Amino acid sequence: MSKVAAQGPEAAKRTDWAEDEDEDLATALPAPQVTKNKDGTETITTYFIREDGKKVKRTQRIRKTVIKEKVNPRVAERKTWTKFGAEKSKPAGPQSDTTTVAENIIFRPMAGWKASGAEKAAAEDKKTDQLKN
Repeated sequence: MSKVAAQGPEAAKRTDWAEDEDEDLATALPAPQVTKNKDGTETITTYFIREDGKKVKRTQRIRKTVIKEKVNPRVAERKTWTKFGAEKSKPAGPQSDTTTVAENIIFRPMAGWKASGAEKAAAEDKKTDQLKN
C-alpha cells in the first residue's frame, strides 16, 4: 500500500512547497546583469515590474572616468598624520562638529539691526536728493 492511500485523502490535498515555488519562478525577475565593454563602459541590464503590472527591461550604459587631482606634497603628508586631541578617536576625514572646511565668519548679533539699516537708507536718500537739486 502506498503512503498516500494509507494516510487518507487529506494527505493528497496538501500543497507541496516545492510546487508553490515553481509558480513564483514564472513571475520572478532575472538578476541584474553587468557587462564590461571594450571601450571602457559598463552596460547594466535590469528588469522590473511597473505599477500597471508590465515587465520592463532597462539598459544603462555607464562611463566611469578617473579624475586625478594634483596636491601639494606637504598637504598630502598632513593628511596621513594620525589624529590627536579631541579628534583622536574619530574616523578619518573632517568632523562637522569640530572642524570647519570653509573660512570662518564672525557673527555679531545686534539688537535693532533693522532700525539701523533703515537709518542708513534714509541718510543715503537725503544725499541723493541733495545731488539731484
